[in-house]
Amino acid sequence: MAEMIIAKKLFSYLPVSLFGSVMGLSAISAAWQLVEDLSVSSYFSAIFACLAMVVFVMLCVAYGLKIITSFQDVKEEFANPITRPFFATFAISLLLLPFCLHLWGFFQLAFYVWTCGVVLMLIFSAYIVSFWISYPHNISHITPAWIIPVVGILDIPLAIPILQIELLGIMELARISVAIGLFFTTPLLTLILARVVFFEKLPDKLMPTLVIFLAPFGAGVGAYLVAYNDHLLPLSLYFIGLFFFFALIPQILRVYLCCPFRVSWWAVSFPLAAMSVAGLKISKMVFMYESLLVTQIYRFTAIGFLCLTTLIIIWLTLRTLQGIFKGELKSLA
Repeated sequence: MAEMIIAKKLFSYLPVSLFGSVMGLSAISAAWQLVEDLSVSSYFSAIFACLAMVVFVMLCVAYGLKIITSFQDVKEEFANPITRPFFATFAISLLLLPFCLHLWGFFQLAFYVWTCGVVLMLIFSAYIVSFWISYPHNISHITPAWIIPVVGILDIPLAIPILQIELLGIMELARISVAIGLFFTTPLLTLILARVVFFEKLPDKLMPTLVIFLAPFGAGVGAYLVAYNDHLLPLSLYFIGLFFFFALIPQILRVYLCCPFRVSWWAVSFPLAAMSVAGLKISKMVFMYESLLVTQIYRFTAIGFLCLTTLIIIWLTLRTLQGIFKGELKSLA
């Protein structure tokens, strides 16, 4: 019986990038937790937190079965320079899940999950940079997903305030994370833009990953505020992120109108949710020194972005569930 199970490949088609859905669900839950004056905020944050935890457990089981029964497929996925960066989505999910676990009262578990995420993120980031330096790469290998494994370090400080971590050196860890994440943002964005502008466009199925451009700026706002509690650089990061968002709208609409749905579309969820969190934090920050009118503009922008992101994530969730119930998940991978 055991041999029959191993002989049958289970979830061999399941991409590791689907852990990006956990990132998006966790981040949108964290965003709604920042909205304290709307009656629906607690319901949205609780629903998305529950979804994130359930999806994470299901993906861990499914991908675990893939590792056991289809290890060669996992090796090929890891060896592929285009899909390799997506393995960081598992570690980043661990860094963001504490927002959901904390909401449901699992404080100790949230700390252990975050700690595992920190260790895995730092190890994988160091490995991926070493890999990039050690081996030659084709221009077609460079995609927005390259941002994930290194700039994803910016997600390390985000949960420190809610976990109330007071360990020795914790702020140094936050500042190291900000330094590494922001340092690599510039060269990686330059490489990706050079590929897209001067060499070749992304394949249609990877076009949604362009939204990953927003992630360093959305996550960078929260990370910098934790590490330094200064408002000047976070404001600049937020404005750059908004600029990229409006610049990418035509591409997003083109993909939606001309390309069939793929699970890779979940790549848009976390960057948009991170920008929602950034907008809400910025609106609270400017309240301290800006006029009421300016504060309300920031607030309106942040709430509007949050509502848009929520609708997109709800659509992604329903569309993915539809594919699962119809048995189409393999064709959507």
